[in-house]
Amino acid sequence: MRFFSSPQTIKSEKGHLINIIPYEEKYFTSLLHMYDTYSPLGSVQGLPPLDKNKRHQWVQDMISRGTNLLALYKDNVIGQASLFSMPVNWAEYFIFIHQDFQRQGIGTAITLYVIDWAKQESLSTIWLT
Repeated sequence: MRFFSSPQTIKSEKGHLINIIPYEEKYFTSLLHMYDTYSPLGSVQGLPPLDKNKRHQWVQDMISRGTNLLALYKDNVIGQASLFSMPVNWAEYFIFIHQDFQRQGIGTAITLYVIDWAKQESLSTIWLT
């Protein structure tokens, strides 16, 4: 899979301007902070991991194995979406939005972006984990 290429800016339902960008290494610390302050930890199939060291390793593994998007508010990471390539033009998809920004349409906007990107990549199936 190719990486996401074009950033987008959306307005959340609370009026916040959210930048959706391909993952950049300079946001790694902010991404860790998002997961360290995420609540409740372990709420989605045991993710994000409860243990800080395991959580940081999990984030590093996602970055190294997946195709990643970040959602930024005022240059701070408030969300992440990842796609993991599978056989036969399939991809596994997951998304986390920090609790302070949930229910504002951000996850929906990111998912629509991912669906458009998947079509351009000729992926036949993406599924939410």
